[in-house]
Amino acid sequence: DGVPGSGKTFAAHILAGSLHRPLVVANVAYIGGMSAREAWIAVEERVELAHRTRAVLLFDEADLLFAPTAGRGEALAQTILQTASMLETTVLFTSRTFGGDETALKRRLDWRITFPFPDGPTRAAMWRHFLPTDALTAGTIDLAKLGRAFELAGAQIRKAAIRALTRAHAAREPLAMGHLQDAGIEECQASGTLFRLEERAKPLVDRSRIIKVTPASVDESVLRAPSDE
Repeated sequence: DGVPGSGKTFAAHILAGSLHRPLVVANVAYIGGMSAREAWIAVEERVELAHRTRAVLLFDEADLLFAPTAGRGEALAQTILQTASMLETTVLFTSRTFGGDETALKRRLDWRITFPFPDGPTRAAMWRHFLPTDALTAGTIDLAKLGRAFELAGAQIRKAAIRALTRAHAAREPLAMGHLQDAGIEECQASGTLFRLEERAKPLVDRSRIIKVTPASVDESVLRAPSDE
């Protein structure tokens, strides 16, 4: 479990690759909108495919299965347990939250891995990963500054990096901090995420370290909220 863009599905692909097996994906958010009969058929088809190909089976976006309330999610979880119980392969679930209530599905899980929101140094490493080496050798890109300025998950950093590279290429310019900062700001605005630029703001406590934040604990003068324009 972890926030969107933290790498849950990507990790499932890596795990399947390390086992030298294909990955069969069942999107729970999509299946959850089906009728009970359609959901059963959809789950059964993916379980059968995973069995036939000896694949790792991933139930992606499985928030519905871990919801604290009974009903649709509970019925679908029972369907999955019944159809996948005899499957001799690795079965994975991804979810934004795990929930606190005990369920039959949770009792069947062997491992739970939580993907934390990346801190500043981790975000800087992600920027490095998504940018070409030749753009970094010029020494004009401050990765640590990007990591501190934009509280983005990995998938969002990837989109911001691609946007910055595309604009620099279209303008026939070398990639510069301006391209990356503009792209980072736009990604923050699109996702409703706070950002700060050092020359205009004091350092904020990193969100990955915050358990609970109340409005009174935040100095609004150091925050730049996304624009509605």
